[in-house]
Formats: sequence, structure tokens, C-alpha cells
Amino acid sequence: LLYPSDSRDPSSTSILGLTPLVRFAQVDPRGRAHLAGIERGDTVLRWDDLAYPDNAAVAGSIRDNPERDIAFELLKSDGRILRGAVRPKRHRRGAATVQAVCKPIRRESGDEGAPRARFGEVRPNGRADRAGISSGDVILQISGVDNPNTTTVNRLIRQGRGETLVLSVLKRDGNKFTTHLQPEAPGSIDAKHSLFADDVLQTGRIVPTINGKASPAAVAGIAAGVRLVAVNGRPIARWRELILAFRDNAGTTVDLAYLDQDNRRQVAPFGVPHDLRTLLGVGPEARILAIDGRETVTTTTKRGEEEVSVRYHQGTRVILTELIGRTQVPVEYRKNLLSPIRTKYIDVTADMVDPWLGRVAFSPNLRLKDETRLLKGANALDALLIGVHKTYYFVAQVYQIMHRMIFARSVSLDAMSGPLGIFSYGGQIVQAGTVHFLFFLAMLSANLAVINFLPLPIVDGGLMVFLLIEKIKGSPVSLSVQIATQMIGFFLIIGAFLFVTYNDAMRLWG
Repeated sequence: LLYPSDSRDPSSTSILGLTPLVRFAQVDPRGRAHLAGIERGDTVLRWDDLAYPDNAAVAGSIRDNPERDIAFELLKSDGRILRGAVRPKRHRRGAATVQAVCKPIRRESGDEGAPRARFGEVRPNGRADRAGISSGDVILQISGVDNPNTTTVNRLIRQGRGETLVLSVLKRDGNKFTTHLQPEAPGSIDAKHSLFADDVLQTGRIVPTINGKASPAAVAGIAAGVRLVAVNGRPIARWRELILAFRDNAGTTVDLAYLDQDNRRQVAPFGVPHDLRTLLGVGPEARILAIDGRETVTTTTKRGEEEVSVRYHQGTRVILTELIGRTQVPVEYRKNLLSPIRTKYIDVTADMVDPWLGRVAFSPNLRLKDETRLLKGANALDALLIGVHKTYYFVAQVYQIMHRMIFARSVSLDAMSGPLGIFSYGGQIVQAGTVHFLFFLAMLSANLAVINFLPLPIVDGGLMVFLLIEKIKGSPVSLSVQIATQMIGFFLIIGAFLFVTYNDAMRLWG
């Protein structure tokens, strides 16, 4: 896992300017990605019109192209190349988009009243492009907010689906332009592409600058798409090996060998700066506890001014920037979670401000399986008690999910399934065995019991409400009221049935 050098710019994720290729981590078997032939473990070589895109570029392309085909080229785990296209569906509850990227404008001191954001990338024929917005346009006002920052602009766009935003920009020719912008629902392919292809040592996009300075990759002249093969003559086959080689040679210039687009071997001098961890002689698993006696530092994030721990790379960068030129700065750390606290004194220089090794998180090479627990009673009574307990759990879970859907809004209504979804799930569960199928039927029965007892007309819960009213007032509810409520309940049931059937159809067949 890699973290970006600039927390406000997800495209700044790299190792000294070298970006690994993107790999799909999860693919919903009922989603658009699966229909296009995309599988877990596929590595992205080309996406849309971009060769060797980074994770942010793939995510942006999917978000900005609802119901529009995206061409791709993928490297399969068996070495095959798959070329095809995927059409993202509209994510009706996702953050809205205008098919443009908002970027901050660096301000000098004393420019508090100057513009703070501009459009850096505008997708052709997108909402922003059709509204007259061009790359480089400086944002003067949006929805009544003067000189908004990128956080404000992105928030108004994300929350503005179905609304019209009034936007004023300053064009490159110096003219002021006012337009109306209508954000739309983003695209989704029901897949996650958060993994990096560790075993494909091919460079993706080269990050040109890190913290305002030219990146080592840019200085070395490394291009996107080359295959890295050796460091100082020592062969490497994985990104993990490259990172460890850089760590062992920090503070020096190494000979980085690679195969170019014509498969010719090239060697480039690659400067590897020191990182706080390389000076301490520890790896990414180490824990920085305090720098210069401070455990936290104030920094600006997307949420405003915040206290950030110096153990995280954002806090490390900020405090080291403040300490440039200082010598014998005490650093408290642990080599790992179980080791004792140690203290080492370091000299802070400008070339070690970026905590490049601290932005790497190694994950263990383990394949985990779900734990299977067999609930078995010692006798018939014990087994009956276990069944009662599990039934109570199922019923309580249904009520909890309903609360999250209706009141907390933390679960989308798209999560509901009807007859089509039940039939599809049931077919998959039957293949797992009879016990799993019986368990599924028990869970389904608990769901139906809860729905049947809801205080809605036409179900048993509604009948109970009428009986309670009759008990309290001493006479039955009038026939006209009963008929009216039954009709309302009938249409509610039909509406819910159509809604969940549509959801199931979209999930199963796109």
C-alpha cells in the first residue's frame, strides 16, 4: 500500500516518482466490470485514453463516464492481454461529477483575497466542457462563494446532483465568464482497483514533482511503461524488492537498470534521498513516537486545520519542514510494535523532508479464509436453544438494517433484494451444500416474519394494529377506513416489489 506525498492530491502516490501499475482487488460477479471480463488480479495497462494510468486516473475515468464505454487493456494473471470496454452504470447515490478536476492555486503571503482554485483537467464533451469551462480557468465564484478553495468547490459539486450551480471563472485571455453548471450522478463498475501490481515491475505514470522539487524519477529521465530489472547490478523482480534496495542505498546514487519500450537495456543514475526511517536504520514497520519532543503537529487538511500525529507521513513531513537546518534533533521510535522505545539524534536536511519510506505499508503475503464454526448442541434441548438464539439474531439484524436504511441512512436502499435476488443467491448457496441452503432458508424466514409483522396495512402487523384500535375504542374501524388503508398497503407492496425487482435486474444483467 502506498500513500500520496500530498494528501490533497491522490495522483501523487509514488515511490520517489515511480508509480506502480494498478490492479483490481475485488470484482462484483453481478456488476458491470464482471460483464466486461474484468477479474480480480487483472493489472491495468491502458484505461480510456491513458497508458499506464494510476489509481486516481482510473477512478476519475469511471466516475466521469456514466453510461459511456471505456476502452481498456488488461494484463491477466496468466500473462494474457485482454482488450475490451466497460460501461459504468449511474451510481444514483454517489458523489456527483462535472467531468473536471479542481486544483489548488499556490498563494504567496499577502494574497488572502486572491483566487484559490482552478480547473486543471476538463474532460472533452463532459458537463464542464459543455458549460464552456476550459482547463486553466480560475474559479472566482461558485454558488455565491467568492474565491472558494478546492474543498469548497468539490463539496458543492459532489452534493449538487440535480441542481444548477452558478459559476464565474477567469479565462486565460483575462475575460470573466459566468455559466451554469449541472453536476450529474457518477459512474460505477462495481469493482475495486486499490491494489498495486507488486509482481509487475513496470512503471506507470511518472510523478514529476514531490513537495515542489523535481522527483528522483524525473531527474533520472525514467519514462512510463519501462520495466525495471536491477539496482546496482542486483536483479529485482518485485516492487517490494525495489523499495528494500532503495532503503539499503539511501543517501547515494544507484544505477537503475530497465528495459525501454523497444526492450533495450538502459541504465540511469537514480538519486535515493534519505528518509527519516533510513537515518534511524528501520523499515516501514517502525513506529515514530516523537520528533523534537513533539507527538503532534498542526497542518492543513481537506477538513481544515488539524492536529496530526508525527508518526504518520503527513505529520512527519510538516515537522521536518519546520526543522530544516536543525542538528541533533531527538527522535523517539520503536523498531516494531513490540520493541522498546529508543532515541536517536539526527540532522534535518531539505532533501529528507519527504518521508518516502514512511508512505509505504507492506501487507503480509497471506491468503486468509473465513473461519468456520460448527454450532452443535450436546442434546436436543441444547440444539433448540441454539436455534432460538440464532433466530433472535436474524430478527434483530433485520430491524437494525431497516433502521440504518430509513433513519441513519448508512445503508443504501439498493441493498434490498426481491424474488430475483433471492433466486440468484439461493442458486449459489445450493452449490455450497444442504446445510448452507437450510441456513439460508432459516434466515429468509426470519426476514419474512419481520416484514409480515410490520404495522402496515395488508400484512398481519396491520391487522394487529386494527385489533388494538378496536380494543381501545370498543368498536371496529369503519369499513371505508379499512378499505382505504388496504388499498394504500397494496400499492406500497406493489411499489416495493417493483423497486427491488428493478434493483435485482440491474445487478444481475446491468
